[in-house]
Amino acid sequence: MPTNLPLQILSPKVYRLRQGYGGKQDTQNQKIETAAVIEYFLKNGREIQKLSGTVRLRQENTLIYCDTATLDKDFAVLRGKVVIAQGDSVRAFADSAHYDAVTKISDLFGEVVLVNGKQELFTKRLRYDMGNKIATYTTGAVMTNGKSQVTSRRGHYFVEQKEVYLKGDVVVTDPEFTIRTDTMTFNTEAQLVRFVAPTLISQRGSKIYTESGFYDITNDFTVFDQNPQYEKDGQFGRARKMRYEGHIKEYTLEGDAHIEKPAKGEVAEADVIRYNADNEKTILRGNAHFRDSTRDIQGAEIRYDTRNKTYQLTGRGRVSDPPNIIEADSLDFNDVLGNGLARSAA
Repeated sequence: MPTNLPLQILSPKVYRLRQGYGGKQDTQNQKIETAAVIEYFLKNGREIQKLSGTVRLRQENTLIYCDTATLDKDFAVLRGKVVIAQGDSVRAFADSAHYDAVTKISDLFGEVVLVNGKQELFTKRLRYDMGNKIATYTTGAVMTNGKSQVTSRRGHYFVEQKEVYLKGDVVVTDPEFTIRTDTMTFNTEAQLVRFVAPTLISQRGSKIYTESGFYDITNDFTVFDQNPQYEKDGQFGRARKMRYEGHIKEYTLEGDAHIEKPAKGEVAEADVIRYNADNEKTILRGNAHFRDSTRDIQGAEIRYDTRNKTYQLTGRGRVSDPPNIIEADSLDFNDVLGNGLARSAA
């Protein structure tokens, strides 16, 4: 027990500082910087310190603030308006907390908020490994950056990398889209989502399903590479791999690509299909096959303009439009005018 502090003996086992303390008193790993009252208890031969009133503790670059703190060697129980400040950007707020100065692990309880720059995480219980800067929750949490919001039942937040691993009833909401899945990772700084489980994305009237891939939110660019499918305005598409480029509203389907519009009786199949939702133009490349209620077209490449009712056949192909059957090396046809031009190299 320190002998140079003004103490009042309350009992053989309790000592109290008679005035506010503003010096620095060390345990092995942390320093007491301020406290209005410091009490010393002897428990099982160990000295227990109780700090009250404007408490501030320091450990290296970490500051801890609270109303009261009970210190048992390097283990602290913190209560009342707990704030843990790590460096310049990371702040944790809680109603109470346990802190181990040796492991640098804190368990926070109550209305818990973890702030990392523009990112805020809200939960009821959080374990924060301050040495490795990893926050873990298992009782549900909400994370937001002011624009998008993420909820999940469990998660690991890697604070330095600004990457969060989410598990259980994961929902991402944004003014532009909604994502629902069971498991995913989200880089909050790069705004990059990686899918590792069945996922449904709803965006501007379209729905996309995938079981693997990523979504670059900032650039509105997605790649889906496991069982991807989409539905938009009564149109359905699927392939082995699919990309979506939001800035040009274009879908690219690769490998056993298939698009259909049941209401119009249209089906398109090819090795690769590119569909632009803005201008309603479709390009089919490799084993291209397009059919609707009146015709069947097959060839190396087919270009179809839904809006202007025109199509082009490039490379040797065949058009069946009963009672007419045309085989040519290229073909341009306009449904509105009812005429076309066929060319053959022979």
